Order: sequence, then structure tokens, then C-alpha cells
Amino acid sequence: RAGRANATAAMFLRSRLWLYAASPLYNGLTNSKTLKNYAGELVIKDDKGVNLLNPTLDVEKWDSAKVYAQKALDLAGTGGYGIYMGNPTASPAINPGLDAYKTLFTYTRGGAPSSESIFYKQDQNSSSFIQCSLPISWSGYSGVCPTLEHVNEYFTAKGVLPEDDSQWVNATGFYTYSSGGFSIKIYNRFRNRDPRFYANILFPGQYNYAMLEGGKEVTTSKWANNATDAKNFYRPYYDGQDGFKAKTGRDYSLNGFLAIKWTARNITNTAKGDFAVPTFRYSELLLNFMEASFEYDVAKGIDPLTDVNMFNAWDKIRDRVKLPHVKDAYAAMGIP
Repeated sequence: RAGRANATAAMFLRSRLWLYAASPLYNGLTNSKTLKNYAGELVIKDDKGVNLLNPTLDVEKWDSAKVYAQKALDLAGTGGYGIYMGNPTASPAINPGLDAYKTLFTYTRGGAPSSESIFYKQDQNSSSFIQCSLPISWSGYSGVCPTLEHVNEYFTAKGVLPEDDSQWVNATGFYTYSSGGFSIKIYNRFRNRDPRFYANILFPGQYNYAMLEGGKEVTTSKWANNATDAKNFYRPYYDGQDGFKAKTGRDYSLNGFLAIKWTARNITNTAKGDFAVPTFRYSELLLNFMEASFEYDVAKGIDPLTDVNMFNAWDKIRDRVKLPHVKDAYAAMGIP
């Protein structure tokens, strides 16, 4: 599956193109927020003057996008693809939750890929990308910085958006704890978040660049070489070890966050990763099916809350990281 497309990869690409074709960007040429139509400026014609894009919206294209996403899912199922749930019998065990999600992006390039990777690139240069994601106190360049807007998009551990969780909305101040002989402070809004938050985002105060699970440190994860080294927790403040004062030039985080999605939990200074990078993932098919279903329902006047198949697709992705199902999570918060 590395560099060689099979039938599932071909159907995956076809379904993705149908999703694009259904989008207002190509289908109706209308800005969904302002409702301004750009058909006069953007419509493309062939050599005979026939429109190649729809100047008026054809909602049935959303149905086609849904159909082809389902066809790709069906074909993927016959090929043994699915959501990667880990391998509890491995040594060490890879359990559903943070472990399974994190492993999806840190498979060794030469090893067997996960069942979720339908098509991937064998990346021999991922080590340089990872180094750009590491703090400067650990020989990194701190160049891959997710925005605060992105950081705040991750669900809370309750499975709802942060703005829908009163505990997150009302959280102020810092949580102080001790680890490795050091006293560390973590902003309270960084606690009790979706496991994917901890797998992808390095935030101020994270000790050992370790993962947290439900707001608590996963103590088996030691990324830095020396567990008693003061450098083992992330301090991107101006006068901190990873801040502007500590580094000439531009190799420091502008906003205090780093993207560590591709950084393995057992990383060392001399082995910074050489991973298989998924291009087509089974989970994207589920998300594309969801999007097409939702847009078609809305366009046809159908209540999306009654679309069982759409929610089943969404919940399959949540099952991996052990988040509550969408409707259950919002029901628990008293939000319809």
C-alpha cells in the first residue's frame, strides 16, 4: 500500500472527488456564509463553451458523494480495512484510546502499516519535520505551531465542544503538581480533554513531553533522555528554557504550542522517527460520509438528528479514543 494504489485507494479517491464536486465551491459557486454567487467570475467552460462547473446548486450531488463514500467503505471492508483500535496483545500493549490513535501516526516506515492506512507514503525525511516540532531545549526548532483556535477545537473528555462544557468555560488559573522532582503548573483548560488533544498538542507545562489521559500524566511515557532533567517540561515563556530569550533567530514557538502528532512517545535524541505517513485513512471515509449525509439532509429539509447512519459513522471514530457517543455526550450536558 506504499506508493501502489489498489482498488480501495482508487475508490477512496473517487469518493473524495465527489465530495469536492458537491461542495458549493464547485457546485453553485456560492459563498455559504455570505450567500454571494460567483458564477459570473468563476465558472469554467470547455472549448465548446459548455459549463464545467454548476452555476446553480445541485443538491443531488451530495447524495452522490454519500453513495460513493459508502461504496468506498464497503470495498475497504472487504480488504480488511477499518478503524485501528490498537493491539492489546502486543508488547508493549497498544490499547484503544490515546495509544491506538497515537500509534496510527508513528508506525515505523519499514514495518507493517495499520489497518486504517489505505494508502500511505514511506517518509524517510519525517525526522526533520519532527525536529521542527520539538522544543528548543531539546534540540528542536519549535517551528510547527498550531493556532489557539485549533487548540480550542478539541473536544473535552466529556465528548462535547469546549464552549458546551461549563467546566471548561469556567476554568481559570493553574493546576500545580509535582513530577520528577519538579513543581509544574498546567493551565486548567488543558486538563480533561479529548485524548487526541494530548496526542497532537504540546502545551506549556507538559512534563517529559508526556501524554495526559483525562488530565492526568501517563507516567509510562518518557520522551526525554533524563527523567530528572529540568529540561523535561515545556516552558515556552519569554524567559523560559523554550522561549524567545533562550534562542536567537526565529526558532521558538510564537504562541506557546507545538504540534507533536508525528512525534513518537518513545522518541530519543538520536531517533526522531521515520514513519509511514497515511494519505488515505479509513476514518476520513467515515467523516466524508458524515459530511455528505449532513449536507444532503439539510438541503432536502430532513432533520439530521434522525440520520442514524450519519451518527453511527461519527461514533465509530469516537469509539477508538473512548469518547462518549455524540448524542449521549450532549444529552448528559442537557443540550438537545
